[in-house]
Amino acid sequence: MRSELGRQLSAATGSSIAFNGPVNLSAFPYLAVVAEDVTLSAEAEGITAEFAEVSGSVALSSLWSDRLHIKQIALDRPVIVLEEKAADEATLTTAGSGHETGSGDPLPALVAFLERSAIESVSIASGTFILRSATNRDEVVSDIALTLSAPDIDDEFSLSASARMGERNYETSFTISTLRSLLERQPADVTVTAEADPAPAPGLTNFEASGQLTLNANGSYQIRGGEVETGEQVFGLNALFVPGERALSCRPRSRPARPDAVHGCHAGNVAVGSAGRGHGQAGEFAVSGRLRRRYEHQRGRFDPWRNFSVGRFLFGRTQGRKTDG
Repeated sequence: MRSELGRQLSAATGSSIAFNGPVNLSAFPYLAVVAEDVTLSAEAEGITAEFAEVSGSVALSSLWSDRLHIKQIALDRPVIVLEEKAADEATLTTAGSGHETGSGDPLPALVAFLERSAIESVSIASGTFILRSATNRDEVVSDIALTLSAPDIDDEFSLSASARMGERNYETSFTISTLRSLLERQPADVTVTAEADPAPAPGLTNFEASGQLTLNANGSYQIRGGEVETGEQVFGLNALFVPGERALSCRPRSRPARPDAVHGCHAGNVAVGSAGRGHGQAGEFAVSGRLRRRYEHQRGRFDPWRNFSVGRFLFGRTQGRKTDG
């Protein structure tokens, strides 16, 4: 049974999947499978993975309904290795794969899938991710713990995660008010929090951000009415990122920026993912907002708002500077 299951999944995914340990099935109270010592290899993508245990369960009654209820997908002690390829090697691999990148919009298909599925919990425990390069030493993220929940496309999506990089521990959470709004390219309320211990810089232990996020049909995304709090700084934020092919640069403004303005910045050659798999699409990045500094934390008082234009934000280094209002 293990060999046949591995063959079926390998054929379905295009990867090599092997079940090297026991595989246990149960039907009560949920249809469930627990497999130990599972390996996966996708050589074309440079990915290998080992899982101490993989388990999943679905509500039995949902098999006869029009909506699959996934109770749990759990990955225990996974070790995932990504081999970074040189740009020329990645180009040859892509050209020789025989696969063409689809130009269609993937979001309607994802909406349709989520309308037919309820995902109660996806979790990772004690995970390790290794980025391996022929020219640099391995980059290791360890002690990964992750929990994801998407019970309904019209309900809140939530994700929480923690990990260790070097001597620093990170914790983060991410929520979306409704997946349907986001995937149907409507504004969705998004909240992100992050903590680092020890802090990467004085006063930067915590980071909180919230606002309305819209995914546009041209591949851009826009943030409206955002607020970002990091350390003692609070930003009011509007931002737009548009894929393109220009280098990142911003021109400083000599006069105060309007809070609702969008200032011209251009982004390019930004590393998104691993080298050789698309060095970051260049693009246009515009941002505007307001800034205030908390000066009496205990009383929750703030300095007045100051307008600003950002010279370095999310996608690379620029020469912009802050301007006072």
